[in-house]
Amino acid sequence: VAAGQIEYQPKAENGRGFLSVKLNRLNLPELPAAEDKPQNITDPVPPQAPEPSTLRVSDLPDISLVIDELSWGKRRIGKMELTAAADDPLTWRIQNLTIRNPGATISAQGAWSTTALDPVGRTSASFKANVINAGTLLTSLDVKDAVHDAPGNADFQLSWAGPPGAFNTPTLSGRFHASAGAGQLLQVEPGAGRLLSLMSMQHLLQRLTLDFRDVLSKGFRFDSFRSEGTINNGVLHFTKSTVAGSAATVVIQGDANFVTNLLDIKALVLPSLNGEAASLAVAIANPAIGIGSLIAQWMFKDQISSILSSEYSIAGPIDDPIVKKVESFGTRVERLEDRAKEAVKGTVRKQTHENQ
Repeated sequence: VAAGQIEYQPKAENGRGFLSVKLNRLNLPELPAAEDKPQNITDPVPPQAPEPSTLRVSDLPDISLVIDELSWGKRRIGKMELTAAADDPLTWRIQNLTIRNPGATISAQGAWSTTALDPVGRTSASFKANVINAGTLLTSLDVKDAVHDAPGNADFQLSWAGPPGAFNTPTLSGRFHASAGAGQLLQVEPGAGRLLSLMSMQHLLQRLTLDFRDVLSKGFRFDSFRSEGTINNGVLHFTKSTVAGSAATVVIQGDANFVTNLLDIKALVLPSLNGEAASLAVAIANPAIGIGSLIAQWMFKDQISSILSSEYSIAGPIDDPIVKKVESFGTRVERLEDRAKEAVKGTVRKQTHENQ
C-alpha cells in the first residue's frame, strides 16, 4: 500500500536516470519466513557468494527518496530519507540514508564498489544510531515488552558482497559498538537472568541454598550496557559485552552465527554485594551476626563477588538455545563461609592482642 508521487527521468547526457520518490506512506508486506535447518555448530560454513547478476552500477539511477511513514508488516519503521548517486561507472554511493523513528534516529552512508573483473563488487556502509528510548524503538518494530527506557548510541561498520539491495549474510563482515544507559530487561530467559537478585549480605546468606527461580521474574533493571565486537562472514563475535546493574553484572563473550542460526556463548553472572547499610542496621540488634557479615563484606567484597559468580554456557539454535550452568555454586559457597569465618577470627584475635 502506497500513497504519494513517483517520478522517473530517463538517462540523460551523463548516462544515468533520476528517480524521485515522495510518499506519504508505504506499507511493505511481510515475506513468509524461510525454514532454517540448523547445522552442528562445529561444521565449517564457507562464505557463499551472491548469485550472479546482470545488474551494473550504470543501471542504477540517481535517487532522491522521502517516505513519511514507512512500515513493513507490523513494524512501524518511521520516516525514511535517501539520496544516492553514481560517482563513476563502477561506484554507486549512498550519500545519506536517515530513518527517524520515535525511539531512535539512524543514519548511514556507504558505497557499492565494483571493478571490471568483479562486477558483483562489494557494498560498504557505516551506520550510526542515536537511541532515545530502546523500548519505544523495539515496540515500534513489533518486539513488545522486552526493554524499558535504555537510551544510548550504536555504530556499525559493515560490508558484504553484492549491491546494497542484495544483503548477503554469509559474506557480511565488519565491527560494531553499542552502549546504553539505565533501563530494564523485561523478558528474562530461564537460567542466568533469574539468578540475579538485589541482596544485602544478610539476605544472601539466608538464600544461598534456594533455587532462585522466583527472583526477578518481572525483569532485570540495569544501570548501563556496553557491547563491542566483530563480524566475520556472518559470524558475530562478542569481544566484550556487559550489563551492569545494582543486582548483578553480566559479562558475555562468544559467537552468534547468523549463517547457521546457532549460538556459542559463555555468560558470567557476578552479584553486586552492596549491603553495608543493611549489615550495620542488623549489627546494632545482633552484633554476633551483623559484625561478622560486615567484616566479610568490607574485607572481601571483590572476592565474595568472584566466589559467588556463576558461569553459563548458552549454545544451540538462536531461537531456542540451551542454557547450562558451568560451575558448581555450592563449592563457592563453602569457600565464602570459610573466608568469612577466618575474617571474624582474625578480627577477634587482633582485638584480644590489643587489649592485652
